[in-house]
Amino acid sequence: MQMPPKKELEDEILSQEQMVAIISKIKKNATPAVSGAVGEIFKIEKSLAVKRSKDNDKDLEQYTVELHTINQLKHPNIIKFRGSCHYKAYNYLFLELCHRNLTAAIKGGELTLEEIIKIAIGVAQGMEHMHNLRIAHCDLKPDNIMLTQDDEVKLIDFGAATKFNKEGDIGTPGYFLEGKKETKEKACAERDIYSYGTILLQLLRGDADVITQKGKSVSYQEHALSVDDNKLARPGLLLTEGNKTEDKKTKVEKKVMNLVQLTKRCINKDLRSRPKVKEILDKLRELLLDD
Repeated sequence: MQMPPKKELEDEILSQEQMVAIISKIKKNATPAVSGAVGEIFKIEKSLAVKRSKDNDKDLEQYTVELHTINQLKHPNIIKFRGSCHYKAYNYLFLELCHRNLTAAIKGGELTLEEIIKIAIGVAQGMEHMHNLRIAHCDLKPDNIMLTQDDEVKLIDFGAATKFNKEGDIGTPGYFLEGKKETKEKACAERDIYSYGTILLQLLRGDADVITQKGKSVSYQEHALSVDDNKLARPGLLLTEGNKTEDKKTKVEKKVMNLVQLTKRCINKDLRSRPKVKEILDKLRELLLDD
């Protein structure tokens, strides 16, 4: 009798026994790939990441929010949930393993215009899925955007996620409009759009990190809004492979200018003037198809 094909490990929800066995392996051998304020992340083999956080009040609150949120999200551009458990004073989340985060991709070299547009579409699609469920991510930034080996985009880290119109975390400094009334606004799609626009700006400029502006009179975003459109993107973005004819060069320049203008709309100080995610996606898909 032929046995049915075994379900791929990277697709299944892990059993309690499997999770405990993995935790035992972590305790004996593994050192965290990432360690920070939100806990530690371990890479297990080729398909699994394990996020471990302590069972104190602050970490438990973020863990509970993330677990509740990620169980509602089912989308190709959202990190895949594999399981969760509490074991000996720690809380564990088991997640799909990705290749690198967007910060590393930006630091790793100059992304092409096509790669930037594809990444921007992936992030926007994940964000759209959340917004359709009336959930704001509240902490969009390159560190919270993962890329698979095939450069598919996956949003991660939902510990700050909040339902629309509820008070919650305002995110990471540099990715929200600081010192303004907006920091007191309740969670909404428009605040995520501002963070998203900041990520677009980083992709255009090739900046891996938002520049801190201590002692300066303008923020990273305010400076970008004051710069001429044709000077905002890094020069190398216009020198992509195949730009040998004047016609091709003109098309690429037009695409870059369209992306710059979209970015500036996303970081508009007036949240009501920022585009909706559907409008963003329509524009990006149009740019991608315009060859």
